[in-house]
Amino acid sequence: MPEQFPRCLTVRGSAEVPDGWNLWVAVLDPKQAYYFDKIANIDRSTRRWEAANVLIGSEAQGGQAFEIVPVLLNDEDSAFVRSATAYVGFRQLPKKAVRGNSISAIRSSTEKSDCGQ
Repeated sequence: MPEQFPRCLTVRGSAEVPDGWNLWVAVLDPKQAYYFDKIANIDRSTRRWEAANVLIGSEAQGGQAFEIVPVLLNDEDSAFVRSATAYVGFRQLPKKAVRGNSISAIRSSTEKSDCGQ
């Protein structure tokens, strides 16, 4: 059974991120839509990355299963994701995207933080 997580969390990992690419942390919701939440901060010398205040689901989605997914996007796809001001999630990743290993999580049903957003 997946571990329970709060609605707002910090995600860390390691990856080699080529020039011209960004490592995003996406959240795959129960309806299988990807929500790109944050671009990770990367230490290129150690290949370690971190994304703070990643928002998992809406307040009403407590107790539901999510996947937290690191995704490499090239600059063009990153610009498109940044420009989306009102979207309901992406049903699939851009063709050039590279999906990393995900973490399955159950969103806490009691924690209601909005990550200060």
